[in-house]
Amino acid sequence: MFDVLVHPRHLAYRESTRTGLNWARGIAYRATPTGRSRVPGLLSIVVPAFGVEDYIEETLLSLSRQNYRRIEIIVVDDGSPDRSGEIARRYAKRDPRVRVYRRENGGLSAARNTGIEHARGEFLTFIDSDDTVDRHAFSQVIAALRKSGSDFAVSPYRRYFKGSYPAAASWIRSAHRRTRLGETLESFPEILVNAVAWSKVYRREFWDEAGFSFPVGLLYEDQAISTAAFARAKSFDVMSRVSLNWRIRDDQSSISQQATREKNISDHWRAVRETLDILEARGLDSARSVRVSQLMSNNLAEFLPAIRAMDDDAWDSFVGFVRYLRDQANSPEVWRSVDSRNKVMIHLVAQGNRIAALEFLERGGWNRNTFPGSVVGDAIVAQLPFHELAGAEIPAEAFMLSPRESYARSRVERVYRRDGNLVVEALAYIDGVDPSTTRYDVCAELVFDDGEQKIPLDSVRFRDEYAIRWDTRPYADMSESFIRISVPLDLLAERPDDYWIDVRMSTGELIRETVVRFEQRRELPAAFEVKDGRLLDVLPGPRGRLVVRVGDVRARLITAQAKDRTIALTVVGENLHSVVAVYEPDRFGLQRAKARFVQTAVSGQYDAVITLPPEPNVAIRRSSRDNRRWRLEARDRDGQLHTISAPELPLSSMGISNAVVPLRRANASLTSRPARRYPDGSRSPNGTGIIIAELDRTLTVFGCSVTDEGIVFSIAVRGVDISDLEISMYGRSTSHAIAITSHDGDTHEAFFSTTQQLWGLDWNAVASGLYTLRAQAHGSPLSIVYDQAFRISGTTVARTPDHLIRIEAQTIGPMEVKLEAPLADDELGGGNRARLQAWYSSLAPSGDRSVLFRSLYGEIANDSSLAVHEELRRRGSKLDLIWAVRDRSVRIPDGGRAVIEGSREYFEAFGTADYLMVNVHQPDWTAKPDGQILIQTFHGYPFKLAGRRWWDRLGFSAERVHSFFRRAQEWDYLVSPAAYATPFLKEFYEEGAPIPAEILEIGYPRNDILLSDDGAAVRSRVRANLGIREDQTAILYAPTFRDYISTDDMSANMFEALNFDLLAKQLGPDFVLLVRGHPFNARAGTRTSPRVVNVTDYPEINDLILASDVGILDYSSLRFDYALTGKPMVFFVPDLERYFRGRESFVEYAETAPGPWARSTDEVVRLVRNPTALAEAHADNVLVFRERFMELEDGHAAARLVDAVFVPRGDA
Repeated sequence: MFDVLVHPRHLAYRESTRTGLNWARGIAYRATPTGRSRVPGLLSIVVPAFGVEDYIEETLLSLSRQNYRRIEIIVVDDGSPDRSGEIARRYAKRDPRVRVYRRENGGLSAARNTGIEHARGEFLTFIDSDDTVDRHAFSQVIAALRKSGSDFAVSPYRRYFKGSYPAAASWIRSAHRRTRLGETLESFPEILVNAVAWSKVYRREFWDEAGFSFPVGLLYEDQAISTAAFARAKSFDVMSRVSLNWRIRDDQSSISQQATREKNISDHWRAVRETLDILEARGLDSARSVRVSQLMSNNLAEFLPAIRAMDDDAWDSFVGFVRYLRDQANSPEVWRSVDSRNKVMIHLVAQGNRIAALEFLERGGWNRNTFPGSVVGDAIVAQLPFHELAGAEIPAEAFMLSPRESYARSRVERVYRRDGNLVVEALAYIDGVDPSTTRYDVCAELVFDDGEQKIPLDSVRFRDEYAIRWDTRPYADMSESFIRISVPLDLLAERPDDYWIDVRMSTGELIRETVVRFEQRRELPAAFEVKDGRLLDVLPGPRGRLVVRVGDVRARLITAQAKDRTIALTVVGENLHSVVAVYEPDRFGLQRAKARFVQTAVSGQYDAVITLPPEPNVAIRRSSRDNRRWRLEARDRDGQLHTISAPELPLSSMGISNAVVPLRRANASLTSRPARRYPDGSRSPNGTGIIIAELDRTLTVFGCSVTDEGIVFSIAVRGVDISDLEISMYGRSTSHAIAITSHDGDTHEAFFSTTQQLWGLDWNAVASGLYTLRAQAHGSPLSIVYDQAFRISGTTVARTPDHLIRIEAQTIGPMEVKLEAPLADDELGGGNRARLQAWYSSLAPSGDRSVLFRSLYGEIANDSSLAVHEELRRRGSKLDLIWAVRDRSVRIPDGGRAVIEGSREYFEAFGTADYLMVNVHQPDWTAKPDGQILIQTFHGYPFKLAGRRWWDRLGFSAERVHSFFRRAQEWDYLVSPAAYATPFLKEFYEEGAPIPAEILEIGYPRNDILLSDDGAAVRSRVRANLGIREDQTAILYAPTFRDYISTDDMSANMFEALNFDLLAKQLGPDFVLLVRGHPFNARAGTRTSPRVVNVTDYPEINDLILASDVGILDYSSLRFDYALTGKPMVFFVPDLERYFRGRESFVEYAETAPGPWARSTDEVVRLVRNPTALAEAHADNVLVFRERFMELEDGHAAARLVDAVFVPRGDA
């Protein structure tokens, strides 16, 4: 009966039933008279609302869908000037559990207090009206409170930013690492770090008895109440499951602005003082010290790097605040727990020495893992900026690294068997210590499940310059930080248990200990037998530790043969009854097959024949990665389920027809030992189980090898003819066909060439990125599996002239091939880059004279730099023309020389080039050497807000903005395309600061080709290369990125409002649509309809402008360039209002869009059908547009730039 009720096909019925029950509850709660009595079990959720019309409906929806349904939602419309209240009242009509009250604006605290007055529940909580909560948020909390009897519970949270969910700060994650019921501040003072109002559910009786209310008119209004609640509670519950989503709004300006305002600082100081006074008054001295440490470590970290943005009043207030906190840290233990960078800044600020504090930031003192440390006794002293003042102007203790900064780190790299041992290769080092200059002893121990018994293990050091790449430090390459640990298999076989490995590092009095940890990207060996009936499995455990599990198997697969949908199994076990196969993608576990075991003549051996059900129910969601997988389990005669294991079972052991694949599962139990909870409450891990993968149409990969030309895979296929097989490597935007190159019986070789020929251009390297192996026949995908011997062989790493190649196989699912630029080991990783940057700073222009071009971030070689490159060549310049490129896939023009970003040659070119020409800011690590000429062109006509006002809106830190201003001061020439543009380009400088650059108001060199006589030849060549017939009309659709889609101000998914299939269908074969995404889209990757030509990664936008006949544009500055051709333009702007709500412009959009505006695909179709009529209808508007904004464009801007910059210096 239960199976029927929970079946996915009944989802709509269940939802309608829930809605009806919610209505009944809501009507009942509304009928309850307001009074002092509280409704038992009812949770009152107070939601203050002001200016949240874009978010409040999502908030209410998440609340109304709670699994805990005895709720009332009290929305307080705090005099909101927008539609927030209206939206809430409309929602209340759909769900009577929602009640809305309006009041005059009084601020967040006043609104919360109003909500409390109307709350009727036994429990009380607060949710901000732009946040959301997961379904389980309140059910788990109420269950905990009922179990513990505590006064309130506090939950962890995550951030919510533009559709992604970044984790909360590390201190929140640490405080909520495990569930704790019935805690007090004496037993767990660390929880004080969670001070926000909306993370707690209170018993209303406790709230009223304490007399709590939120202080009106103050910021940080929740800190004192949270502290008072922790201090007064007889006990509280700490939850571990993240359930609250704290929205970080797209407009982050308030975050940085408020942090540096005097009121914000003074209110924060007041809240801190009140918090510490509460703890002192209740005699909670230990908790008070913990809170002081948290405030100095965490809260001040919000202010200290932002002191540049503080005005004089804010600075004076901040100095007082810091002095107060410094004076509260009256014990050495508090100071030891605070990071060294914080301590140094605290002392500098407390001295009122703003100049020194800013210098500390400028010299990189706030950057972690940048400066080496020396071991002094049992501490590590960091050589931070001003360390020479230790003991004089700054206490010596300030430079001592905190435990958090000098943490022992160890993670597994490889695990394998060799010579009777389980060998674990792991990284092991102490943060802040250079292992090449400070030698420390490393000892490893095998730890038994009880945590008490330990056995020393043999370990030796070794180097690995590639694996260390992400852990390099500016002060050391760290490649000597690897240990090879040998665990005797005989020792492990003695008794079933869970083991882990501790690592102890010591030098003199300094001792650091940690556990070997596991990272998800590491492949682990499958389970294997260490003695009769006893298996060993290596798997990820609690808190990321690597666990070695030894256990007795209850069900082990001996043989398996598959035919159609029937699997014949032979299993060894004890007291077995039946076998069950459960369809993996079915989270309800309803799609299953069963068969009884038949005991054979061999003791303990059972046979079964199980037939899988027909194609799974369409109501069950399936993705391309599911591969129709079935989990195989055995049920014993007592009704207990046991995962059937198959130690060391390669696919090749039973031929290609084998359908049994070992797979790691989070909820599989390899042995008969049940999953247990450790003393800290975390659950022990589970290991390798068996998956039946329906392999009727399968590509099996047995291995691979790398050559200079590409990758050779050894494969076999089942269920399709090899001649029908299509294999490809699937990347962000492109797919690369794999050729079947040879045959040897049932085994074949397939070749992935790492060079490519696209758009009729010359062959070049395939672009860097992540690629997955895919296969199909007759348009239908094949399942892909990997021979176990290949899978457990680990990651394949190889270098070719064009690439650094990493190949990782997985049990079921895509093989991942990562192509990277062919950097050397000592060029990989942040530490190696920092050392190269330091070397760069010693360089100056020398040797043969040269110019370094960098377009965007090395992703392409075009724009105005390309035009200047060609002009210099035309004039016979002797300059070495160097291009900084991301990888070998970037095409550089004839006569150019490429240097790969991050390589030694790259840093050398930046330091020794006589000219540097860029169209974005030069990298932040640069400082222009003496004698170098720096030319800034930017990469489009100024339209969208940019520069200092935009950075302020984005909430960029003061130091980041200062870095932009510093780099702008290094520009010798700033190219402006037009008179209107020059004032806007000055916004890249600090307001009121002098502008040392000579502003060249000369037009845009990038547009010269659009007005050149050579344009016709370019058009013909490009159309031929793209397969566009002369009689076809080519439409170029080039949308800009959307800020409201972008999550990092560097990349964004493509805007998808235009229906490509409909457009192509209605226009017919006489039209071809070229789709060109913004560079932000290119970084995120683009996929378009097969009915269009995706030219997002085409190397030169001007080629596409010339090749096209009509432009479909929007807010991109490309419309300025396109207008120069006189070709018709349609402006597709379905999101006009939303776009400009998030991104202001320098000039009115209407003045820069001289063509018809469309809001739908149908409108676009109607407008572009007759390009000639479209051009004639708007020719006058385009002419006015060009005369106003592009008056300097005549096809000779590059010549003017060369005349102004290169000719006077004798280089052209």
